[in-house]
Amino acid sequence: MKLNLLLVILLFGALITRAQESSRLYLGYRILHFKFKGIATDVLVKSKRGEENLGKPVLLFSQGSLPIPLIIQDGLGSIGPFPFDQDLLLDYFHVAIISKPGVPILASAGTLGPDMGYLDHGSQAPEVYRSNNRLDFYVERNLACIRMIYRQSWSKGKLVLAGHSEGAAVALACAGKSTCVRALLYCAGNPAGRMSSIIQQFRVRGERDFSLQFDYYRKLVKSRAAQLSQSETNDLSFSGGQFSIFKSLDIPVLVCFGSEDPAAPLIDYLQLEMIAARKKNVEFKNYPGLEHNFFELHKDRSIDYANCRWDMLAADWLVWLKRLDGHHEILSTDG
Repeated sequence: MKLNLLLVILLFGALITRAQESSRLYLGYRILHFKFKGIATDVLVKSKRGEENLGKPVLLFSQGSLPIPLIIQDGLGSIGPFPFDQDLLLDYFHVAIISKPGVPILASAGTLGPDMGYLDHGSQAPEVYRSNNRLDFYVERNLACIRMIYRQSWSKGKLVLAGHSEGAAVALACAGKSTCVRALLYCAGNPAGRMSSIIQQFRVRGERDFSLQFDYYRKLVKSRAAQLSQSETNDLSFSGGQFSIFKSLDIPVLVCFGSEDPAAPLIDYLQLEMIAARKKNVEFKNYPGLEHNFFELHKDRSIDYANCRWDMLAADWLVWLKRLDGHHEILSTDG
């Protein structure tokens, strides 16, 4: 299982050679440090070589739910933080990503848990992560990061937000609160929230009775915040519906999803809602045959780890953004 998860991350991130490791600190990524509510936070920024100080828009990517370090070292080299080949975007963007709270930027694969998550003292995720792993924290922190990026001479004050799964919810909420954001790339999120995803996953597995899941959510809603465990707080924070946020946005939004994602029916419903609301700024891109993490499936519906399509998504993002650029001035640089 751990080998398969490492393979997922290998396919998700750009593989960086040892020569690159030894020639440049943190593998060619510049690092921005800041503190949010006393918590040390790092932002990795990838730029085209020689254009680090050129004014460009910034694409800020929000990753999924696990406490995975941004860079993982293994026997082959180092695995970068993005699920797509960031080089596809570097002519037009500086590409950035924020560390998880309490999780180091860099770790060895051998020291991580079965899901490649960082474990404090070998048993569980760090307390700083567990106590802050909720939607409101990530939104406030990312908005602080957006303000910091906005002030950088190389940012041009233009941001495109992208997010995957849990990160899609974070990116969406930030887009609803920041005037700096020019476009949103919402990938494999569930507009009906976390509990809906949990129920859909059970449904796909063949379950027919979801009373326990509804009872669990009912308990979360009725309980006071102090009565909830950290994992329950996380589930509750991400379980709110997102339809009203989509309706409130005026910026261009591209919703990307795999047809085999358990949340795909909820994305279909979102599309119907956007049509009914006459929201022409929200567009949808369905990837037939791909699952939640944009892998293909074998005939037996197991994941085909050899066929990941994140690079196809990144290429499609760029096509979409170029089409919009004449009206929204998203891609202009100082060059």
